Amino acid sequence: MNSLSDKEMQEILNGIMFNTTEQMANIKIKSDVGSLSQDVCTINTSFQGNCKATLSLLADKSFLLRLTQEIFQNENVSKQDIEDASIEYLNVICGRLVNKVFSLVHKPTKFDIPVFQNGSHILNEHTQYCCELYYVNNYNEGILLILEFSVLLNDNKK
Repeated sequence: MNSLSDKEMQEILNGIMFNTTEQMANIKIKSDVGSLSQDVCTINTSFQGNCKATLSLLADKSFLLRLTQEIFQNENVSKQDIEDASIEYLNVICGRLVNKVFSLVHKPTKFDIPVFQNGSHILNEHTQYCCELYYVNNYNEGILLILEFSVLLNDNKK
């Protein structure tokens, strides 16, 4: 298999997001259509190697606070704890993505250490393909996952 359709990529990402969020923080999320609050943070990384891609995770700060509290099993967390937990969350997502997707398309790659920023910051504005998925938890706190490719998917997207 040398390429993935839009649907296949979305199914892979959904599985990774659902499993990672529940396993790391015992938080269930679901796919949704919606928008984030005005109070967001962004965690970004780039993939290097035969496949050029970027992954941006924009999340409501309230979601990241809840995620951190669950990961640390403590209500009292610092801003640094939130940043560290958010980076590790995206790190795990990236590891699973590399393991699943890039091995399927036989394009060896690695990813940079994720970077945490307050506000909305997208890495690439010009790309051949962009996959955007929105998720929400039971508290209506949202996450927007943006995966941008310069190569990888076929031209016959479904």
